[in-house]
Amino acid sequence: MLDFRFPAEWEKQQSLWTAFPFDDDEWHDQLSAAQQEIANFIIALANHGQKTYLLCRNKPLELLASSLIDPSLDNKASLEYVIMPYGDIWLRDTGPITVIHDGERRAISFAFNGWGHKFLMEGDQKVAENIANHQNIEIMHNPMVFEGGAIDVDGIGNAVTTKQCLLHPNRNPNMSISEIETNLREQLALRNILWLEDGLMGDHTDGHIDNLARFIGPKHILIPESQDSHDPNAQIFEKAAAKAIDAGYEVSRIISVGSYSIDDEIVPASYMNFVIANDIIIVPQYDVHSDKDAIKTISALFPTKQVIGLISKALLSGGGSFHCSSQHIAAIE
Repeated sequence: MLDFRFPAEWEKQQSLWTAFPFDDDEWHDQLSAAQQEIANFIIALANHGQKTYLLCRNKPLELLASSLIDPSLDNKASLEYVIMPYGDIWLRDTGPITVIHDGERRAISFAFNGWGHKFLMEGDQKVAENIANHQNIEIMHNPMVFEGGAIDVDGIGNAVTTKQCLLHPNRNPNMSISEIETNLREQLALRNILWLEDGLMGDHTDGHIDNLARFIGPKHILIPESQDSHDPNAQIFEKAAAKAIDAGYEVSRIISVGSYSIDDEIVPASYMNFVIANDIIIVPQYDVHSDKDAIKTISALFPTKQVIGLISKALLSGGGSFHCSSQHIAAIE
């Protein structure tokens, strides 16, 4: 019998890939701050021994990135700069998804349409294939529109996603829910898919799961919990938790960031956009009172890993945070 599975994020990783912000049209006056936040993210990863690759579009951008990163690197061997075309930094959605098939890695490259034709940028359609080729991993192309941030898995065949995203007519309007589910089961070695309803308000990804619900163990899901009536996502969180419990999953809760706006618009600030690396977990922070509580909760849930909080306010202005901006390559044990 062939071994075919989609490893959980907390399992051993060969490497983690991210990209350096560059586009003035996207970041406006937040570009420098976003670049510094990505630099801080990379420094934390590399200094804790995580093999990290940073995509830069050209040599001048690499020089800028290295000027922000290298002076603080204690472990320079852990970081490699790679000049490669990409449109946006959100590699969770455009990068390859790696599965283990009969003891070998395979990379899945799904079709990408700019989150429902909202943000189509040159280079994003090929970045998954280019990363897989760089790593000498066989690439499998799947014509279904799908993004990595739309799914989370526990390594034993269970997955969680949202109907808002995967069933949105701007993705695969001619596919039924059963057809989408069959595709994901076959391509990603899934047995069970938990379909939650909506993602966070203000999320231009149409409700990616990595802002709402994350597996923290086999059949064990973490979901935010609102602390006050002003949280615009309070009902979304409670519906998600109730549905997960009804489906037989263990559910833990973490404090919500609460109502968070940029330029008077609600944005999807979420501690759920944390990154699990080999030895550390990096949690986005927003300079709000709940930041420390979120760190405490995740530290208790992952006692063998060091949990680090890093400011992610500028990245949020571009639509995401650390998990959105990175994609890991699973190791072969």
